[in-house]
Amino acid sequence: MTAAHDRLAELNPRAPRRLLDELAGKAARAAAQGKDRPQVTVMLATGRELAGRVVAIGDEGGVVVLALHVGGPASAPTVTHVRVDQVIAVTVDVAPDKPAFDGPPPGRLELARALGDHAAALTSVLGGAPVALSTADPLGDDERHAVAAALPTLAKVLLALAADDLGKDALRGLAAIKVGAAGKGSVTQTAGTLSIDVPRSSDDAWDERAMRREIEKAL
Repeated sequence: MTAAHDRLAELNPRAPRRLLDELAGKAARAAAQGKDRPQVTVMLATGRELAGRVVAIGDEGGVVVLALHVGGPASAPTVTHVRVDQVIAVTVDVAPDKPAFDGPPPGRLELARALGDHAAALTSVLGGAPVALSTADPLGDDERHAVAAALPTLAKVLLALAADDLGKDALRGLAAIKVGAAGKGSVTQTAGTLSIDVPRSSDDAWDERAMRREIEKAL
């Protein structure tokens, strides 16, 4: 099976509104990182097509509107405002996942040491209850990139949860925490093991609030 077939096999169909909401979130993250916003082509109920980069989605007097950068530089853009309820189709490239950061991937020992440091800090906050924090092997280069990039945020979230009485009890009840990376990311708990798969792509990376929300749902 080719890589292209793999990408299509992983594809989840989206309604135009939901897809545009996701792309607006990616656009905000891309702009904050100085990257290009997502490029799309939208087809309207009239049959007209508009191509441009997603800027944002907002509610104007009860009408949901898409702002689409259709021309000109970012310093002097031409922006079209489109009623989302008039969009019947959205065309977007299914691009390969981008690694969470550039440069050589961190080695397994490097990640293990970093996780060990975070485990020691978490154990201290939990009052001495040992925490088994490790990678979900095997991890490829892109997965190790994503895990390494997410570790500072993950450490902050786990320490914040450990400082809360309910969070502390939940974390103390775990046998292990395993960290990996996959697709859009997920957090599950099975037989006392909390499996945290952060998003593989930097476009989908969780901020502190999103990561805490996903972990709390699984605890």
